[in-house]
Amino acid sequence: MRTPGTGSWLAVSGEPVVWEIADRPVPYPDATDRMEREAELIAAGKAPERVWLL
Repeated sequence: MRTPGTGSWLAVSGEPVVWEIADRPVPYPDATDRMEREAELIAAGKAPERVWLL
């Protein structure tokens, strides 16, 4: 998250973002269910941020 006045969008600390590429199409309901679970873990500080390419 950007801190006003710093001019930087980079995180100060934390784990690197995880990149994941799906090897096959993922049904929409399955993808949204997983993304909601991942978002809860990320918000709780229990998982790193993730970019998931579907």
